[in-house]
Amino acid sequence: MLCSGFKAPEVALCVHGTARSFAHLVVYRSQKEHLIDAFAPSATVFVHITRKDARGDPNFQYSAVFEEFSDSELRTAAQYMGARVNHIRILEGPNAALPQCPNYAENYEKRKPATGHVESMAHLYSLAGQLSHREGCMELIRGEETAISRKFDVVIMVRADITVYFSFKPFCMYGVGKPRRVRDWFYLAPRDSADFLFSGPYRRFYDCQQELRIGGNVDEYINPFIQDVTEDGNLPIMITRLDLPRFPNNMCDRFRNPGALNFDPNPQDQLCGPMTYQNHFNKPTKALPDLEVSAIPLASRMVCSKFQTPKIAVCLYGDAEVWGNTLVHRSQKRNFIDALGADISVFLHAIGPSGASAAGDLEALTGQNLSKATHLLGIEKRRARISSDPNEYVHWCMDKGGAAARTVWHHEGCMQLVSDEEHRSQFSYDVVILARADLVVYEPFKPFCMYDLKRPRRLSDWLFLAPKQDAQRSFHTSSEDCHAKATQADSGTTSGLEYIEDRSLPVMPVGTIGEQASSSARSCESFSNVGAVHFDPKPEELCTSMTTANEFGKFL
Repeated sequence: MLCSGFKAPEVALCVHGTARSFAHLVVYRSQKEHLIDAFAPSATVFVHITRKDARGDPNFQYSAVFEEFSDSELRTAAQYMGARVNHIRILEGPNAALPQCPNYAENYEKRKPATGHVESMAHLYSLAGQLSHREGCMELIRGEETAISRKFDVVIMVRADITVYFSFKPFCMYGVGKPRRVRDWFYLAPRDSADFLFSGPYRRFYDCQQELRIGGNVDEYINPFIQDVTEDGNLPIMITRLDLPRFPNNMCDRFRNPGALNFDPNPQDQLCGPMTYQNHFNKPTKALPDLEVSAIPLASRMVCSKFQTPKIAVCLYGDAEVWGNTLVHRSQKRNFIDALGADISVFLHAIGPSGASAAGDLEALTGQNLSKATHLLGIEKRRARISSDPNEYVHWCMDKGGAAARTVWHHEGCMQLVSDEEHRSQFSYDVVILARADLVVYEPFKPFCMYDLKRPRRLSDWLFLAPKQDAQRSFHTSSEDCHAKATQADSGTTSGLEYIEDRSLPVMPVGTIGEQASSSARSCESFSNVGAVHFDPKPEELCTSMTTANEFGKFL
């Protein structure tokens, strides 16, 4: 939807390698939700994996292997990801066959007694496995291309044991015409590069052209084919092993938290382990016998399962008419509410059309086809207040008009709704987010545990996030104090609290029907493409097409 102004590429995505943690919930569910659904929901998915595990390192300290999953367990995970039966290849393993080349015979004999990592037969089998699985993927892809009489535009190769720990951005925010990778864990390449990148090394090895040098590693062997592929360290890709002895979990230096403020959690020390190998869901469904399938959480909550889930009150405020904009409420649901993965209650404080009751009668909006937005976001009657008087805020603010006074009125109304809900439900929220109702969330928020929610932050005057106590102090006011609050509204501080500007927050207001065109250029100045590499689209190439000029951004 957000990229409707761009041509969607036909994507072939192949999960490959030794299965290992592939059947673990946090692995295959995060690949589906954070990669496939986010980047290429119509992708054709292929799976080429080996059932039995073997280590590519003979040293004892790294010698642990994964349990063997049954063929049916692996197929269940593959089919959840969208792979059709004829697109799944599950090999027994553990090792791929080596090429029987006379010019390799001496190399093989020298490796047999070796104990060093890169000198060993185990490392040679590691190379053979990687090359064979990628070539197996390409054979599946070529077979499908023959069947449909056209080629794919993009090929993605992702190792089977990868957690995608936050969501990919929409496809149009990446330059898919050039290849990128994360180590040998993940590749995204245009189709016209894929045969060279993935079949080239296989042919070099299996056509007896070049042996793996004694002492040389896999990276050295494939480097001639990938030396021009950009390493994209900001992609949310992390190999996921087990938190047990003799499993090498030494790759957290590759874990990233793009767009983080200086007080947000450190990716290597505070996030990597809990979000991947130490994660509560880094295990198969059978290891969680009390977990009902219907109760399996979204991947965004799953990756943060080692952290306490905060209770967050999100209050959307402004003119109710903006929710006639399909892009607005759908992007808020998917890229904000669902992507955060927290325990969220959504509130609405709005000025509605004539006939909407001050008590918040949502059915009064049905005639404008807006009630589906409140339903989508789970806004119950008691958590909404919709005024039919466009000047109510002026009366409340001691006859002071203007946008600032209106915002102060909305903020106070939001805090009152939150307070009333706490009183009714006998619990307290941990965090309050106040956001304009007309915000398009143009890419997914990161999961909640990647933010320090104890520190107030903001983006312009569009979105404020703070601990509940700080929000209460900042935004709860009286009509007598409205004048001072309205004067202070654009200053960057609120009631003595500093709200740090966070320009990585992916939100942009589209305005009401009357102000949409005039506000677009100004708002686009805050549009960002966090984590972009040098050939990715620039924000100015994306903003209008993804928001105000988007075909789904029209008012109903």
